[in-house]
Amino acid sequence: MKTDSERGEWGAWAYRTRDRLDLSLEQVAADLGYSDGAMRKTEAGSPGYRPPSRPLRRVLPDYYLRRASEKGIAIDPPPPSEMAGEGSARDPGLAAAIREQAAAIDRLAAVLEQDRTEGPPWVEALVRVLGASLQAPRSEASGERSASGAPQRDRV
Repeated sequence: MKTDSERGEWGAWAYRTRDRLDLSLEQVAADLGYSDGAMRKTEAGSPGYRPPSRPLRRVLPDYYLRRASEKGIAIDPPPPSEMAGEGSARDPGLAAAIREQAAAIDRLAAVLEQDRTEGPPWVEALVRVLGASLQAPRSEASGERSASGAPQRDRV
């Protein structure tokens, strides 16, 4: 078994979190629409291995957080340098700013959801759009689908 330093910061976090949630690699890959190989490479890391794609770095933490909430388990956040992409290593405040914006969007969505029945018809449409945009992104460019019906993504 590889050590955390051999896996790299992102791979170690992904592996530990999946293990803590008692999920199989194949289950996570199918649920997110990625290949088993892409998920294996993400967790394994290796010398010279580049970090996973930005879409995967966005959907994997959300997926794990959702699954942790369902199971009532606390998980560690993803590595800060990965939360905002490559730029955060040069600008540590960027990750914090992105988290603040995400929290503001969550608050707005909650207010809109609460006011949906009382507000004008456009509010309900906005809530639907926001809700859909907060779901895991789907690749329309790829026609491949996983066993769960989600698009198949091989990029990491």
